[in-house]
Amino acid sequence: MLQPIIVVVLLGIVIVSFTGIGVTQADSWNNFDVWVQQYGWTEADIVPPVSNFSIELIQETAPNDNDTPTNPADDFDETFVKGCIFSSTENMPEGTGLSPGKVICKLLNENGDAIAEGREFFFSYTANDPINILSFDRISVESLKLDNIFDVTAVVEAPI
Repeated sequence: MLQPIIVVVLLGIVIVSFTGIGVTQADSWNNFDVWVQQYGWTEADIVPPVSNFSIELIQETAPNDNDTPTNPADDFDETFVKGCIFSSTENMPEGTGLSPGKVICKLLNENGDAIAEGREFFFSYTANDPINILSFDRISVESLKLDNIFDVTAVVEAPI
């Protein structure tokens, strides 16, 4: 008599867990909500430059001859990440000229380690105006293969 109750409780826990980790929100995977915690000795907060943004990956497919140029039967196409596109629905005003703003796009492997990183500088940002990050510092050419990328992290710094 107790076993059906345990099964129902476990099923409820699984359903709540899937809802909590975002399985039901698959269409908004590239939107980031930004939050910053308090810092230092004072009661001031760091104000984030935007409250949300999105990152899209620029992909390119290239042929791979599988290191056997004389055997075309084992050739295949590979997808590489060529860049990131940053976009936000909020403006970032021009700073005092002390330092430009910056968007950093980091590609992470399955262990959560950064394997490639690109950045683009700006002096002001108009809402919905895409910023293209087209150059990456990377560990190797393999770092930009889509199959090796498991997560993307972005950092946004406003102009000072």
